[in-house]
Amino acid sequence: MWSETLDPNGRYMEPDGFPLTVLAISFVFLALSVLAVGLRSYIRLSRHMFGIDDAFLAAGAVLYMVVIGLSSYGHFVGLGRKEVDLNQWQWENAMKYYIIWILVYVVALGFIKSSVCLTILRIATTKKPLRMCVWVLLGITWCSFCITFIGTLLYCQPVRAVWTPMLILSGEGYCASTETFIIIAHTATVSTILTDLALVVVPGVLLWETQMKRQAKFQAWALLSFASVASIITMLRIPYINRFREQQDLQFWVSHIVLCSNVETGIGCIASSIPSLRHFTQRSQGSNTHEYSDKRSGPIGFFSVGNGPTTLRKNEGSKDLGISLSTVRGRSDEQWQRITDGDSDHSTKPMNANQIYAVHTYTVEHDDKLSQRALRD
Repeated sequence: MWSETLDPNGRYMEPDGFPLTVLAISFVFLALSVLAVGLRSYIRLSRHMFGIDDAFLAAGAVLYMVVIGLSSYGHFVGLGRKEVDLNQWQWENAMKYYIIWILVYVVALGFIKSSVCLTILRIATTKKPLRMCVWVLLGITWCSFCITFIGTLLYCQPVRAVWTPMLILSGEGYCASTETFIIIAHTATVSTILTDLALVVVPGVLLWETQMKRQAKFQAWALLSFASVASIITMLRIPYINRFREQQDLQFWVSHIVLCSNVETGIGCIASSIPSLRHFTQRSQGSNTHEYSDKRSGPIGFFSVGNGPTTLRKNEGSKDLGISLSTVRGRSDEQWQRITDGDSDHSTKPMNANQIYAVHTYTVEHDDKLSQRALRD
């Protein structure tokens, strides 16, 4: 219990030591999460592709900000400290904001996990078995949420008896056994680990059947499964959950759970946004490569004689050099081949949903002066 020798009028405590560490790490992940989700939302909106999975992630990020705010305030009033350092008001309010933090945290995590599941559903449009697996994972996520949320609210009656022991001593309230609360906490932990690991396997199965190089498959899978790192953080909080059996220095031990959970949620926000951020980076690099630069590339002239326009295609060799009225400029390390009569640069083969297609854009510069000079010659 709290210390009777401390000033009962004491309220806020300046964070230091472990509480300060929790605050610093939490705000770092909050900043990275807001930046990542903000960029993802901007990219999806600018491309008119903002979907329900993006909405779920944005809602989860907003709730994550509330989660960090609650945990921060809790560490100003007593979380992360031993009972000998707390008076009655600090002891009660530290536990109060921990319980409120739990309720908001499970909702935020539910939204973020749902966003990941809905993203995979959008990709696995033709894979019915995989879609069924994702729906099962989505159901497990929300079942876990209901168990944790409702179980926390029903653990003590009234709810404030959790942080007000005097109600229990006076008979005005009662709480279930400590093992009940531990089971509720472990249910959320185990379901989080299982869904994290499953969300690593499903993208791997999707990528296995695509027409990609092995290295490209591995890179894409690593990006999609980055959220699995969160399951490692989740495992770290298991020993601190078991500390509830001792019912001593709970404010100190639950602070470790808060830290692990804040990091876990932040990783979920960042990992869910990585594919879109990777596209943003590639698009920025791609726009730079379209700008002509004498330092990075040199002009390559391809000349041909004919009555109609000539179509060029990249291949192993360059052929049919002659006189032309147009100049195609490309990178100096690229080689091109003229398409012969009867060939086409458009394939009539139907698109395969299991393949990934690349679209290349090339710029053709027409030089009027060169055309006039060629005509005079």
